[in-house]
Amino acid sequence: MLRILPGLVHELAVRCELLQSRLDAQARREEPLRSHAERGAAAVRELAGRVQALRDNPRLRLEGLEGSHLRNYRALLDQVILYERFLLTPLERFAAPDHLLTTLCATLASEIRWPLPPPLVSAYSTEYFWTLTGLNVVRAPAIEAAGALSLPDLCHELGHHLAWHFIDALAVGFSEALSAHLADAHRTVADKPWLQAQLLKLREIWTDRWLHEFVADIVATYLVGPPYGWQHVRLCAGQGLRLEDVDQLYGSTTHPADEARLRVVARSLRVLGYDEEGAELNDLWDKFTDASRWRRGPGYLVCYPEDVLLPLIESTIAGCRTMGLRPALDAAPGSIQAFVADAWAHFRGDPHGYHAWEAEAMKTLTDRLESPDRS
Repeated sequence: MLRILPGLVHELAVRCELLQSRLDAQARREEPLRSHAERGAAAVRELAGRVQALRDNPRLRLEGLEGSHLRNYRALLDQVILYERFLLTPLERFAAPDHLLTTLCATLASEIRWPLPPPLVSAYSTEYFWTLTGLNVVRAPAIEAAGALSLPDLCHELGHHLAWHFIDALAVGFSEALSAHLADAHRTVADKPWLQAQLLKLREIWTDRWLHEFVADIVATYLVGPPYGWQHVRLCAGQGLRLEDVDQLYGSTTHPADEARLRVVARSLRVLGYDEEGAELNDLWDKFTDASRWRRGPGYLVCYPEDVLLPLIESTIAGCRTMGLRPALDAAPGSIQAFVADAWAHFRGDPHGYHAWEAEAMKTLTDRLESPDRS
């Protein structure tokens, strides 16, 4: 390892130079690509400086330090790969579907008084909607993104960006509520060491992953209202239910259980003033889970306690209001928010005739977004 490591670091420095050059080339294009490329180029420039410092470190060739330098090399390489695969690639292959979604997202951001630069949206995800908050990039599936029904999930990805920047303002009191809940839970399993280990894992999962997912769900509900709940049922009908409970904490824990997420959305609707729609969503979900033969496990309330979730709903909605975000209830006529509500009203009212309506409505929306004099 001692002999090859300096060569690997040198190769990484050359790779940074090439990445920097290609991002600089993208920065000479028109908006919205220019600003994304400029921010990426600046970040890669900083990474290149850190790689150069590692390459010039005289201790790089000293025996006994290979492990430390190797870890530094890997961390820098991971960052370079991130910018190469998830920023440079969508910039260089930016096509009409990407332009449409990026323009739609920028229009929505303007309408809702979004406090951040709108993201670059790339229409070739292989894993449904997902986001890279540090790069300000959203990936969307090509076919889903060409329609209207899944647009609420684009708002969920925006929620991740809001959480990444403003989690302390959105999740006020969360840490204290979670600590109090876990302290109570620890006392009840004092004679079960394996469950105590699970609770330690639970704190880590909540803090690193689930908190942001729930906040993104609440933000999306704030922005588009009931359609976010309907879309979540639609998504679960096609992909199945995530069942994360205390007994599955060492499995797939990137997202909370869909049961908990749906109940949070329904409660958020009621807090926002959609009492009837919140009750209707709960009823639909009960029927769906009955048909799926799903039941809450014995550890469900340990993972998803109401004394943590309910204050989080109140706090996130209060944070959105304080930031001045426009809620779905105040959607302007002709806005993206109104378009999403209209689409779901048509789908729920006439599912068989919906797609003919959607084709015409998406064409009208696309023409408006691509018009040179759009407001």
